[in-house]
Amino acid sequence: MLMMLEANNMRWEILETQTQLFDECHLENAEFLIRECQTIKEGDQRVVYHNEANGFCIKCMQPRKARKEWRNWKGLYEHGLPSITPVAIGISRDRGYLISLAHHDYAQLNKAFDTLGYKGRLQLLKGLGEVVRKMHGAGFYHGDLHGADFMVRFHERGADLKIASFQKGGFKRITKRRTLRNLADLALSHFFCLGIRERLAFLRGYCGNSQGARAFIRYQGRQLERLILKRSSLVADHKARKFRKINKYFNRLILENSLYRGVYVRKNRELIPESFLSSPLEFIYGNETSVLKNSRPVRVVRFKDVCIKYYKRRGPKDLLKSWLGVSKGKRSFQGALAMVYRFIATPEPVCYLEGRAGDSFYLSRFVDGSRNLGVYLREVSQGKRKECMRALAPFLNRMFYRGVYHLDLKGSNIMVRNVGPTFRFYLIDTDEMAFSWKGIHRPLYKSLLRITRTLAPYFGREELIEFAAGCLCNLPVLPPSVSPDDVVDKAFRIESIRQS
Repeated sequence: MLMMLEANNMRWEILETQTQLFDECHLENAEFLIRECQTIKEGDQRVVYHNEANGFCIKCMQPRKARKEWRNWKGLYEHGLPSITPVAIGISRDRGYLISLAHHDYAQLNKAFDTLGYKGRLQLLKGLGEVVRKMHGAGFYHGDLHGADFMVRFHERGADLKIASFQKGGFKRITKRRTLRNLADLALSHFFCLGIRERLAFLRGYCGNSQGARAFIRYQGRQLERLILKRSSLVADHKARKFRKINKYFNRLILENSLYRGVYVRKNRELIPESFLSSPLEFIYGNETSVLKNSRPVRVVRFKDVCIKYYKRRGPKDLLKSWLGVSKGKRSFQGALAMVYRFIATPEPVCYLEGRAGDSFYLSRFVDGSRNLGVYLREVSQGKRKECMRALAPFLNRMFYRGVYHLDLKGSNIMVRNVGPTFRFYLIDTDEMAFSWKGIHRPLYKSLLRITRTLAPYFGREELIEFAAGCLCNLPVLPPSVSPDDVVDKAFRIESIRQS
């Protein structure tokens, strides 16, 4: 039941069970109470405040969105689904306030998930599947389901989950397409990289038993995998395009008395050298930096923790690209962001600059202790080379699986860092990237052929076929013309022609 109240030029709807808290804390004075609250989340259209003394939270947003979230929230609460406890909604002419109880002993699921052990993860995933099954059973479809939409608390009997966000979606007919889309969105934020047992634990909770989970994987698993790749690609591309606008992640970089302009990542602003901003070309060719590479098209230098790559102007084509806003520095920055959002390792991007004369700069964080793969293979023993190749195959397989293709995947464009028995790989030269979740034949074949040519001088045919098969295994979309034998045979032919 609801109670209606008008106070301070606002109309309030209050749950009858929460009227005592509403009266005791004088929640009708929401704007005054916000001054005593702590801001815990702030976005472009929504701010969340927390009042620790009285134990409640206030969400401030647009009235239309506040009404929709309250309607969804109230419906889930009435259906008995585990959600944070609503208290009241207040609507004014240009502002909406949603008030709920604060659950101090709960944490966001996406933050708590990484702190758990293996058994704890299985238990939590099963509980998460049960909550999503109840939500779909009540007829509620969530339009943007991810880890931050759930709160979790751990006790002796297991994990207690609550739904915390209801703004997107509504009570609709739960079709197969909407079911798969919700599961794909959850997969992007949680078990996109988990093993088979962990996925089975979630599906066991969602389907009710192990038999239903295996049947779901058998009949709808491939369709879900394709949807996960498609959604992840769309989300990554959307995030990577955000650098074109000034927001909380990126800002424009305009140099005084200079023809250069660009964009930098706000959290990495302190890594940009001030002397570089005052005069980029003098800094690149000055004595403060150590030269890593110097050739006709590029010059790469290092300054402290930053690697600076200078793309020189080579002709009218580079000048035209700069005028059109597609310089190599900008493409490197955008390619690195797209890889970061797809969880593929690359040196962290810092900023890019492009000039009207056709040249451009790309700055990234320097990875200490790393060497390019070609140099590493020449210097180490054959045993280390085999260990490195066995570790490289899963890395490339994960890259191809997520629709990332490097069009110049040679040894000098892969940085390797060997710490004990483990190998870490980082892709550089991110201006030559292609992204597609559909599994494009040409970029996949070209990437695999290029890296196989790098490994050909050090390994035999059978070892390289095993490596290529490891790179191509379990890909959801594999063109029939791409086979490990063909790739290895062509790599040997090219290398023999090159040596002769």
